[in-house]
Amino acid sequence: MKIQGNKRIYPSAITFREVQESDIPVLAKLSDKKDLPPAFWHDRILGYLRKEFNPHKALSKRVIFVAHLHDVPVGFIAGHITLRSDYPGHIQWIVVSREHQRTGIGTELLHILVDWFTNQNVFKVRADVNLEYIGARNFFIAHQAELQNNHWLCWEDIKALLPEG
Repeated sequence: MKIQGNKRIYPSAITFREVQESDIPVLAKLSDKKDLPPAFWHDRILGYLRKEFNPHKALSKRVIFVAHLHDVPVGFIAGHITLRSDYPGHIQWIVVSREHQRTGIGTELLHILVDWFTNQNVFKVRADVNLEYIGARNFFIAHQAELQNNHWLCWEDIKALLPEG
């Protein structure tokens, strides 16, 4: 691990890929918040992956990407296509373990999901973030999201987030 400024950099130790069912137990532990046990999150994430849990007006096109550090999941992002609003892309979750926040892992996960959205020809994307999740709200705002109201953050053209090149 190298430290550059206040960020930890993992040059080749972090890998990113689509989630597998074997990742779900660790992802459930990463998601354990607000007195909801890992079993709740296990069922919710697995249901989302299997298309058994369907957020409001979500279509079947969805994906979960996971970040691994030395083969251990340290974060994930999920998104899907929806008919819920005039924003057909929806970011369902982004979670990075507390000890790996502010290392660039969340940004890379977001870029991977943005690439997936653009490959689906989806450019208008929203994320629903509760007011109490200040870190998540600030993360999205730092990545050019505009606050639509107390819960929704949006991008009119999310492909603008993709790195040049």
